[in-house]
Amino acid sequence: MTPGITMGVGAPLYLPTPGTPPWIDPRLFAQDEEEWLALDYKMPTEPLEVVAIVRSLSDVPPVLAPFVRVVGWIVAEEPEPPLPTVPVLWVPNLPRVLPADPIVILDANAGQAYIQPNAELLARYQSQLLRTATHTRYHLEGVHLPIQTWDGHKLEVGAIVSKWSAVESAVQMGADFVMVSTTQPPRKVPDLAHRLGGKPLWWRLNPAWAFQTESMNLLWRWGAEMNLTVLIDFKHDWQLWWNAMLDEREILRKEHRPIGKITLCLHTRVSHHLRDLDELPLTWLALELPNRFTARTAERSLFWSGSATDWGLRKASLLKQVSVENLAIVLAGTPHAIIVPADTVQETKRLVARLGIRECTEWLWRRIDRWNAPDLIAMPDQWVQERS
Repeated sequence: MTPGITMGVGAPLYLPTPGTPPWIDPRLFAQDEEEWLALDYKMPTEPLEVVAIVRSLSDVPPVLAPFVRVVGWIVAEEPEPPLPTVPVLWVPNLPRVLPADPIVILDANAGQAYIQPNAELLARYQSQLLRTATHTRYHLEGVHLPIQTWDGHKLEVGAIVSKWSAVESAVQMGADFVMVSTTQPPRKVPDLAHRLGGKPLWWRLNPAWAFQTESMNLLWRWGAEMNLTVLIDFKHDWQLWWNAMLDEREILRKEHRPIGKITLCLHTRVSHHLRDLDELPLTWLALELPNRFTARTAERSLFWSGSATDWGLRKASLLKQVSVENLAIVLAGTPHAIIVPADTVQETKRLVARLGIRECTEWLWRRIDRWNAPDLIAMPDQWVQERS
């Protein structure tokens, strides 16, 4: 299922039996023109989207009902390929007969569906949904608009801050996400999620803290409060940590506790040597770049970019010194995100919008061969000035 939590009331959906028409237009049974027009007025213009509950996907007829679009399935028997294109949630203890108008909670973060939950479970999820709603805001100011390069590549611009108290100001400056460099965990997570306003949080894990069982429990709960990405490095056995995280997740699932989603990001520096990746469900590679580039470090950044592509990872470049030259070098690696100091987010967006991925890539390969050539050094500045 798509990550998230939703709650609703169950309703019967009558399916056609084999040999009957796939659907019957009720307007055909109108007694006169007035009744026909009344029925026509009530006919939906868009299909009704539902999540269907069935014992097995093999029991589902090819056509369900008129004006119904199934956006997900809850099944009692483990489905076998080929699977439908919509999400499928497997709930082995699905009751054979549903009570009338049952309350249904879908926790796609934990992979659980609760039908007619008890009062304690219902109150817990109602509280969780209320917190999520208050943490999500619509950022309408121009500083929050997404950015794309001169040649049309979409790019996220994140802000790096050194302390938790700076998160809110980074969000207000228009950062698409916020990375916190301190290894000390936050104290008031609901308050932090509210200050993020729905924007993702990136946080570098401290192994001494992360390997504690209580910390693993907290991380899963934080993942339900906010969009959380944690950064890990090559130095520690994170495979052992992730196995323990999955065990803790299973314990929380059996206790019917809300469980969030955690995105894993490999954090490394351009000077580090490549190592074999562990069997971790990584999504991002965050490459920390130097303040001043040389031909060698620029070539190494391209090498890391190619490695991330080979691994199927999204690429984020961490740049602590923002300049036109540095941004041109970063864009040559075709990143999906750039992380900069919070007070430079808007300047970064302005410059990125005036530089193109393809031209920066071609420029950097020429620059590596002639690193100190004045004409090549000045070229990115010329592009920015011409497009201002």
